[in-house]
Amino acid sequence: MNENEVSNFNSMRSEDSMKKGRRSSFFKRRSTFTADLSFMTDEILCESEDKSSDQEVEHKLTQYIKELKREKEDWKKIYEKLKRDNRELKQKCSQLVDHSSSWDLLLPQDKRFLQERPDYVSVGRLVDRTAEAIAIRHNRTTATTDKLLHLAEDCQETISYVTATTILQIMSQFNELDVHCQDESKCE
Repeated sequence: MNENEVSNFNSMRSEDSMKKGRRSSFFKRRSTFTADLSFMTDEILCESEDKSSDQEVEHKLTQYIKELKREKEDWKKIYEKLKRDNRELKQKCSQLVDHSSSWDLLLPQDKRFLQERPDYVSVGRLVDRTAEAIAIRHNRTTATTDKLLHLAEDCQETISYVTATTILQIMSQFNELDVHCQDESKCE
C-alpha cells in the first residue's frame, strides 16, 4: 500500500468509527438561533459581508431580541390583568347570585316592567284551550259533513231507484194499454 491508500484507509476507518458510535442527542450541537431573517432588507444582507456590517447586524439582532422580550413582558402583564379581572367578575357574580333579595338590585324601570307584564302562564293556558276547542269543532264539522254527503248519496240512489221504478211502471202500463188498444182495433 502506498501513502495515499493508507491515508484514505485511515480516514475511512475514522469515519466508520464515528458513524458506529451511539451518542445521546444531548451531546449533539443544535443551532440556538434559527430565526427567519427575511425581515431584514437586502441592504443589510449585502452589507453583512463586511466585518463592520456584522457588528450592525448583531446590534440589530440584539435590539430585536430585546424588543421581543419587552413585548413578551407586555403580553404577560395583559394576561395577568385579564386573569385578575376575570377573577373579580366571578366574585361579583357569585355575590349577586348569593344575594337573596335580587329585587333590590333592579332598576326602577325594570321593576315597573316586571310588575306590569301580563300573566303569560294564563295566556298560554287560554291559547291551549282555544286550540283544543277549534280542533274539536273542526272534527265535528268534518264528521257532520261526511254524514251529510253520505245521506245525499243515499237520497240520490233512492231517488234514482224510485224514478226508475216509476218509469218502469208507467212503461208497463203504457205497454198494457197499447196492447189493449191494438186488441180492440183488431176486434172492430
